[in-house]
Amino acid sequence: MTRRFKIALLVSDFPPTTIGGTEIATRNIAKYLSKKHIDVHVITRTAQIKLKGEKRSLKKIESYNGYTIHRVPYCKVPIFRFITHVVCSLWTLQKIRPALIQGQMITPNGLIAVLGGFLLRKKTIVYARGNEVYESSLFYLKSLGQFVITRASVILGLSHDLVKRMKQLWPNKPIFQLSNGIELFNYYKDDSPKSTIELIYVGRLTRGKRVQDALYAISQVKNITPNIRLTIIGSGPEEDFLKRKCKFLRIEDHIRFLGKRPPKEIPKNLSKADIFIFPSHHESFGLAILEAMASYLPILASRSTAIPELVHDGENGLLHSPGNINELAKNLKTLIENDTLRKSMGKKSREIAQNYSWENIINKLIKIYFNMLIKQD
Repeated sequence: MTRRFKIALLVSDFPPTTIGGTEIATRNIAKYLSKKHIDVHVITRTAQIKLKGEKRSLKKIESYNGYTIHRVPYCKVPIFRFITHVVCSLWTLQKIRPALIQGQMITPNGLIAVLGGFLLRKKTIVYARGNEVYESSLFYLKSLGQFVITRASVILGLSHDLVKRMKQLWPNKPIFQLSNGIELFNYYKDDSPKSTIELIYVGRLTRGKRVQDALYAISQVKNITPNIRLTIIGSGPEEDFLKRKCKFLRIEDHIRFLGKRPPKEIPKNLSKADIFIFPSHHESFGLAILEAMASYLPILASRSTAIPELVHDGENGLLHSPGNINELAKNLKTLIENDTLRKSMGKKSREIAQNYSWENIINKLIKIYFNMLIKQD
């Protein structure tokens, strides 16, 4: 792009306070756009963090990694949280006056984007991330969701499956697919010899992730392959339940809970594994899967929502029907017993992951911006 322009990225939370998929993706979008000489302004909510035992507030305005972060105040009382977030973000947009406004998720940031676009007479992008479509009521989708979608200049969806669902809801609105990206240079394979077959799961420990299916599958194959071990990285409301389930199934010696780990440690954990297992019921994209693929791992996952877009059954992993533990156990046994298959699938995983470098994703996003600016001018 030949001229420098200003863009605002709206997101409710932002690292270091929150490191979920949307927050990490927004941070990388900001970083890589700034490398392309775009003036990026991230608008997020004020937060407090504990650093070395002391509670402190992050700066309201901060330059970081080539872009600017604006942390707007909001009321923590639930009934006023939404209103104050919207009003303070709109006030910040008025001061920044960007050429384009992008809201991450349909609400609240997509709503802020379209309202800001109306006030400033600028083009807007709403980037749906998944949960707001998969897990929301039809009433929300056909009311507030429809208000936002029908007024955005461009709508993006994280996966082909998500775009398909959105087009069913809003058939008259063009919706485009744009994936998350990955920093490939962070991921590698450690081929040091070991005496166990190492499985790994990385993600939230919630009911929808169905980590218990992996535990049941291990209980079925442990007598055949006693040297199998699963490392579980993550935390969530199901953690205590899963630990009790391990005792019930008598597989405590085969399971290791590491809890929530810093993102910088994840590549090292993945590098030492042999198989990535991810029986989630639905995924809007599957960033954890992509990270495992970049680490040369074959994938065991469910045949659900966006997962088959990354895991090609029989090529870089094996898929099972959601909730089908016997099928998962059968696939696990297949990979455990075939070292050559694991390695060939791992290489294919890395090959597929290379298509999702942040450089490729950002180039696609900039083309969208360029077309929007031409039409705006």
